[in-house]
Amino acid sequence: MTKIAREFLDQWVKEHIASLTHDADDTEARASARMCVADAEQHGISYAALEDAAAGDLVAFMAGTIRKAVRKEEKRANDDGKAQLT
Repeated sequence: MTKIAREFLDQWVKEHIASLTHDADDTEARASARMCVADAEQHGISYAALEDAAAGDLVAFMAGTIRKAVRKEEKRANDDGKAQLT
């Protein structure tokens, strides 16, 4: 089940987190985790399986994923700005 949960978690993140452009506080990470759990349960994936797939802490996983997405977006925007100057 953990492999299925990890695949679900990776896909969920791609669909819901990758587009964020601002750092999230703990509240946003918790809200993302709750939404992910609700979606996972509709697919027969338990909270425990998601926790395992997220290295034991789904909220921390979401917070880290959000931070990475924001940094990636900031880098892309910065690179685009540099390209326009040349």
